[in-house]
Amino acid sequence: MLGNDPHTVTADDSSFDSGEMRSGDRFAVTYDAAGTFGYYCAYHGAPGVAMFGTVIVEADGDDAPSASTSSRGGERGGPLNGPR
Repeated sequence: MLGNDPHTVTADDSSFDSGEMRSGDRFAVTYDAAGTFGYYCAYHGAPGVAMFGTVIVEADGDDAPSASTSSRGGERGGPLNGPR
């Protein structure tokens, strides 16, 4: 996380919300199915605007999901730094 400002990890579809987080805090989400899942910081963004990101979950060969993240707005990836 950058700076001392609080952030959130909030799902575009409201399926999860980390609540207020500060530097050093961690938040994790488990995805049970493949898909594309958007998230954003409720203080500094909105779905697809400013501080937001996307988690892409793909099924691997044994149908177990694996994920990658992408974020915008100055965040650097990783647990919010973003769900994995």
